[in-house]
Amino acid sequence: MARFCFRFKTPRRIIDDHEGHEAPDLETARHEAIKIAREFIEFHGRRFRRNWSGWVVHVLDQQKSELFALSFAEIHAGGEERLRDGRQ
Repeated sequence: MARFCFRFKTPRRIIDDHEGHEAPDLETARHEAIKIAREFIEFHGRRFRRNWSGWVVHVLDQQKSELFALSFAEIHAGGEERLRDGRQ
């Protein structure tokens, strides 16, 4: 199992996940990033009606090197199939 960390970047700040999540592979880490972003959008979208452009979740390896990034706007628009296939 590898440990992946998530970095959430908004137009105003960066929020780092310092603990990380264990996953067997990169595809599982991608799925987890999409899941976390969708849960965040679901919870906060109802309260604040946000414009998700400029919001990004970055997936990092244990050395904090970026592996890939996913746009909240794309996830919110239902584009997770393209994201899952690696087409951003």
